[in-house]
Amino acid sequence: GNGLVDDTPAFKAAIADAMAYATSTSTLGVSIYVPSGRYLITSMLNLTASSSISVKVSGDGYSTNLLWGGSSDFLYVSPSCSNGFELRDIRITTWYTNKTVNAFAVRVLSGFKVTISNVKIV
Repeated sequence: GNGLVDDTPAFKAAIADAMAYATSTSTLGVSIYVPSGRYLITSMLNLTASSSISVKVSGDGYSTNLLWGGSSDFLYVSPSCSNGFELRDIRITTWYTNKTVNAFAVRVLSGFKVTISNVKIV
């Protein structure tokens, strides 16, 4: 990610592939790793699983910077990820497009284990 090109399709494809893998192999957990870079995201990323799995999204600390350029919630995690959700080692820049956004950076519906560590939301 260079912060200029929209990386949303690549992120959505990675999420879809991880969820499909977990479903097809009856895996209880998947990890999505995001290397250092500046990734422009322009529409909501939706983590919705068709089975009860755990999802971990991690980066390389604050050098993994997700630049939010959309107008709704950035990351939505549904209760179908009921074995847990973990977000770690990432920076989310919510003001990237200089818009006023009335939304959540991360919206996690209640009912399951959530771990957020070393995440900076600015």
